[in-house]
Amino acid sequence: MINIKRLLLFGSLFAVIIGIAIFFWYRGSFGNVQITLPSGVSAKIIVAQGEHRDGDEDGAVATFSDSYSDNLRKSFYTLITQGTSEYEGETLDFEVSSNPVIINLTPDYTEEKLDTLLSSSHTEIIEAFKADFPTIPEEYTLVSGRLFGQGDWYGGTLIPSDQLNKDILRFVANRRSGTWVIVTKPPQIIVSSVLHPEIPKDIVRGVNKL
Repeated sequence: MINIKRLLLFGSLFAVIIGIAIFFWYRGSFGNVQITLPSGVSAKIIVAQGEHRDGDEDGAVATFSDSYSDNLRKSFYTLITQGTSEYEGETLDFEVSSNPVIINLTPDYTEEKLDTLLSSSHTEIIEAFKADFPTIPEEYTLVSGRLFGQGDWYGGTLIPSDQLNKDILRFVANRRSGTWVIVTKPPQIIVSSVLHPEIPKDIVRGVNKL
Protein backbone atom coordinates (compact mmCIF):
# COMPACT_ATOMS: atom_id res chain seq x y z
CA MET A 1 0.00 0.00 0.00
CA ILE A 2 2.85 2.35 0.92
CA ASN A 3 4.61 1.60 -2.35
CA ILE A 4 1.45 2.43 -4.27
CA LYS A 5 1.16 5.75 -2.42
CA ARG A 6 4.79 6.51 -3.19
CA LEU A 7 4.28 5.64 -6.83
CA LEU A 8 1.23 7.89 -6.98
CA LEU A 9 3.18 10.69 -5.27
CA PHE A 10 6.16 10.34 -7.58
CA GLY A 11 3.83 10.10 -10.54
CA SER A 12 2.05 13.29 -9.52
CA LEU A 13 5.35 15.13 -8.97
CA PHE A 14 6.64 13.89 -12.32
CA ALA A 15 3.46 15.08 -14.05
CA VAL A 16 3.78 18.50 -12.39
CA ILE A 17 7.44 18.80 -13.43
CA ILE A 18 6.60 17.79 -17.00
CA GLY A 19 3.72 20.27 -17.03
CA ILE A 20 5.94 23.10 -15.80
CA ALA A 21 8.62 22.21 -18.35
CA ILE A 22 6.07 22.20 -21.17
CA PHE A 23 4.67 25.53 -19.98
CA PHE A 24 8.07 27.25 -19.99
CA TRP A 25 9.00 25.62 -23.30
CA TYR A 26 5.75 26.84 -24.86
CA ARG A 27 6.13 30.34 -23.43
CA GLY A 28 9.74 30.44 -24.62
CA SER A 29 8.66 29.64 -28.16
CA PHE A 30 7.04 33.08 -28.47
CA GLY A 31 8.48 36.58 -28.78
CA ASN A 32 6.96 40.00 -28.26
CA VAL A 33 6.16 42.18 -31.28
CA GLN A 34 5.24 45.87 -31.20
CA ILE A 35 4.38 47.71 -34.41
CA THR A 36 3.40 51.35 -34.86
CA LEU A 37 1.95 52.74 -38.11
CA PRO A 38 0.59 56.16 -39.08
CA SER A 39 -3.01 56.80 -38.08
CA GLY A 40 -5.48 55.20 -40.47
CA VAL A 41 -3.04 52.69 -41.98
CA SER A 42 -4.14 49.04 -41.86
CA ALA A 43 -1.84 46.04 -42.10
CA LYS A 44 -1.58 42.30 -41.72
CA ILE A 45 1.17 40.01 -40.52
CA ILE A 46 1.70 36.80 -42.46
CA VAL A 47 4.03 33.88 -41.87
CA ALA A 48 6.88 34.01 -44.37
CA GLN A 49 6.95 31.57 -47.26
CA GLY A 50 8.50 28.25 -46.31
CA GLU A 51 7.63 28.59 -42.62
CA HIS A 52 4.97 26.55 -40.78
CA ARG A 53 1.65 28.37 -41.12
CA ASP A 54 -1.03 28.16 -38.45
CA GLY A 55 -3.04 31.26 -39.39
CA ASP A 56 -5.42 31.90 -42.29
CA GLU A 57 -5.01 30.31 -45.71
CA ASP A 58 -2.56 33.04 -46.76
CA GLY A 59 -0.62 32.63 -43.53
CA ALA A 60 -2.10 35.75 -41.90
CA VAL A 61 -1.77 35.62 -38.12
CA ALA A 62 -2.97 39.16 -37.37
CA THR A 63 -4.72 42.13 -38.97
CA PHE A 64 -4.73 45.55 -37.35
CA SER A 65 -4.83 49.33 -37.80
CA ASP A 66 -2.43 51.94 -36.39
CA SER A 67 -0.65 49.68 -33.89
CA TYR A 68 -0.07 46.08 -32.81
CA SER A 69 1.31 44.58 -29.60
CA ASP A 70 1.24 40.84 -28.92
CA ASN A 71 3.32 37.69 -28.73
CA LEU A 72 4.00 35.65 -31.87
CA ARG A 73 5.57 32.24 -32.27
CA LYS A 74 9.28 32.47 -33.08
CA SER A 75 9.54 32.41 -36.85
CA PHE A 76 9.94 34.65 -39.91
CA TYR A 77 7.09 36.99 -40.82
CA THR A 78 6.12 39.61 -43.38
CA LEU A 79 4.32 42.84 -42.52
CA ILE A 80 2.10 44.10 -45.35
CA THR A 81 0.55 47.56 -45.08
CA GLN A 82 -2.47 48.58 -47.12
CA GLY A 83 -2.14 51.65 -49.32
CA THR A 84 -4.26 54.73 -48.58
CA SER A 85 -4.85 58.05 -50.31
CA GLU A 86 -1.78 59.34 -48.47
CA TYR A 87 0.54 56.34 -48.09
CA GLU A 88 1.77 53.66 -50.47
CA GLY A 89 1.43 50.01 -49.49
CA GLU A 90 4.65 48.59 -48.11
CA THR A 91 6.14 45.18 -47.28
CA LEU A 92 8.64 44.48 -44.51
CA ASP A 93 10.18 41.14 -43.48
CA PHE A 94 11.11 40.53 -39.84
CA GLU A 95 12.07 37.71 -37.49
CA VAL A 96 10.56 36.99 -34.09
CA SER A 97 13.16 35.69 -31.63
CA SER A 98 13.85 35.97 -27.91
CA ASN A 99 14.46 39.71 -28.21
CA PRO A 100 11.45 42.04 -28.52
CA VAL A 101 10.68 43.25 -32.05
CA ILE A 102 9.88 46.97 -32.23
CA ILE A 103 8.86 48.38 -35.62
CA ASN A 104 7.97 52.02 -36.27
CA LEU A 105 7.05 52.15 -39.94
CA THR A 106 6.03 55.18 -41.98
CA PRO A 107 5.34 54.11 -45.58
CA ASP A 108 6.29 56.35 -48.50
CA TYR A 109 3.79 58.97 -49.59
CA THR A 110 1.73 58.40 -52.73
CA GLU A 111 2.71 60.13 -55.97
CA GLU A 112 -0.31 62.43 -55.61
CA LYS A 113 0.75 63.47 -52.11
CA LEU A 114 4.36 64.03 -53.22
CA ASP A 115 3.23 66.13 -56.20
CA THR A 116 1.20 68.33 -53.87
CA LEU A 117 4.17 68.79 -51.53
CA LEU A 118 6.49 69.55 -54.45
CA SER A 119 4.39 72.50 -55.57
CA SER A 120 5.11 74.22 -52.25
CA SER A 121 8.76 73.11 -51.93
CA HIS A 122 10.11 73.48 -55.46
CA THR A 123 11.11 77.15 -55.23
CA GLU A 124 13.03 76.58 -51.99
CA ILE A 125 14.86 73.58 -53.49
CA ILE A 126 15.90 75.50 -56.60
CA GLU A 127 17.10 78.42 -54.46
CA ALA A 128 19.22 76.00 -52.40
CA PHE A 129 20.70 74.58 -55.61
CA LYS A 130 21.51 78.00 -57.04
CA ALA A 131 23.07 79.07 -53.74
CA ASP A 132 25.57 76.20 -54.06
CA PHE A 133 25.92 76.51 -57.84
CA PRO A 134 25.33 80.17 -58.80
CA THR A 135 26.39 79.60 -62.39
CA ILE A 136 24.74 76.87 -64.43
CA PRO A 137 26.56 76.14 -67.72
CA GLU A 138 24.68 77.64 -70.65
CA GLU A 139 24.41 74.26 -72.36
CA TYR A 140 22.40 72.84 -69.41
CA THR A 141 18.82 73.45 -68.30
CA LEU A 142 17.70 72.87 -64.71
CA VAL A 143 14.58 70.71 -64.97
CA SER A 144 11.97 70.17 -62.27
CA GLY A 145 12.48 66.82 -60.55
CA ARG A 146 10.40 64.91 -58.02
CA LEU A 147 10.09 64.19 -54.32
CA PHE A 148 10.69 60.78 -52.75
CA GLY A 149 9.91 59.00 -49.48
CA GLN A 150 7.88 61.17 -47.12
CA GLY A 151 8.66 64.28 -49.15
CA ASP A 152 12.02 64.81 -47.46
CA TRP A 153 14.16 63.75 -50.45
CA TYR A 154 14.31 65.38 -53.87
CA GLY A 155 15.93 64.32 -57.11
CA GLY A 156 16.54 66.80 -59.92
CA THR A 157 18.30 66.88 -63.28
CA LEU A 158 20.33 69.17 -65.49
CA ILE A 159 19.49 68.42 -69.11
CA PRO A 160 22.12 69.24 -71.78
CA SER A 161 21.01 70.91 -75.00
CA ASP A 162 23.27 68.49 -76.87
CA GLN A 163 22.21 65.12 -75.46
CA LEU A 164 24.17 63.24 -78.10
CA ASN A 165 27.51 64.45 -76.77
CA LYS A 166 26.78 65.36 -73.15
CA ASP A 167 25.26 63.43 -70.25
CA ILE A 168 22.31 64.29 -68.04
CA LEU A 169 23.50 65.40 -64.60
CA ARG A 170 21.59 64.47 -61.44
CA PHE A 171 21.49 65.88 -57.94
CA VAL A 172 19.83 65.00 -54.64
CA ALA A 173 18.52 67.36 -51.97
CA ASN A 174 17.42 66.50 -48.43
CA ARG A 175 15.17 68.45 -46.10
CA ARG A 176 16.97 68.79 -42.76
CA SER A 177 15.44 70.67 -39.83
CA GLY A 178 13.09 72.41 -42.23
CA THR A 179 15.82 73.49 -44.67
CA TRP A 180 16.66 71.96 -48.05
CA VAL A 181 20.32 70.94 -48.40
CA ILE A 182 22.03 69.79 -51.60
CA VAL A 183 23.65 66.41 -50.87
CA THR A 184 25.39 65.59 -54.16
CA LYS A 185 28.08 68.17 -54.88
CA PRO A 186 28.70 68.56 -57.75
CA PRO A 187 25.78 67.06 -59.73
CA GLN A 188 26.60 63.60 -61.02
CA ILE A 189 25.86 61.50 -64.09
CA ILE A 190 24.96 58.57 -61.82
CA VAL A 191 24.32 59.03 -58.09
CA SER A 192 26.41 56.51 -56.15
CA SER A 193 25.32 54.77 -52.93
CA VAL A 194 28.99 54.17 -52.16
CA LEU A 195 29.84 57.88 -52.28
CA HIS A 196 26.57 58.85 -50.57
CA PRO A 197 25.62 56.13 -48.07
CA GLU A 198 23.35 58.62 -46.29
CA ILE A 199 20.91 58.53 -49.20
CA PRO A 200 18.48 55.55 -48.97
CA LYS A 201 19.21 53.07 -51.75
CA ASP A 202 15.65 53.07 -53.11
CA ILE A 203 15.90 56.85 -53.54
CA VAL A 204 19.27 56.51 -55.29
CA ARG A 205 17.66 54.07 -57.73
CA GLY A 206 14.73 56.43 -58.28
CA VAL A 207 16.94 59.46 -58.94
CA ASN A 208 19.09 57.52 -61.40
CA LYS A 209 15.95 56.74 -63.41
CA LEU A 210 15.16 60.44 -63.91
